[in-house]
Amino acid sequence: TCNDDSDCKNGVKCEPKGEKKFCSCKSGLIGDKCQIVVDCTADGTYKGCEASGGKCSYDGDKAICTCSGNKKLDEKDKICKLLTGVVLNTMCRKVMVQLRTLVLANRNETKG
Repeated sequence: TCNDDSDCKNGVKCEPKGEKKFCSCKSGLIGDKCQIVVDCTADGTYKGCEASGGKCSYDGDKAICTCSGNKKLDEKDKICKLLTGVVLNTMCRKVMVQLRTLVLANRNETKG
């Protein structure tokens, strides 16, 4: 039960049902105060979010996993991972290609 909206979590309203008032949970929320985000639980989409250093929360109408520092959400595994390997490799390759292009362009200008 609740007395007013401030008793409920995640922006949920306290609404009358019969003689009592209850938090009216939005889709994806459970618990007497709507404090549990289903997708953040052990069976949810973002079950590994917090164990991987992220923060799983409810953002108006859905669960989100927010990663901090040099971590980014892996869309496939739904966990926070360090920006290494493929991501950094791809970034380095792009820089190297741009550098090579500049060097070749500079050579052509000095020859002519």
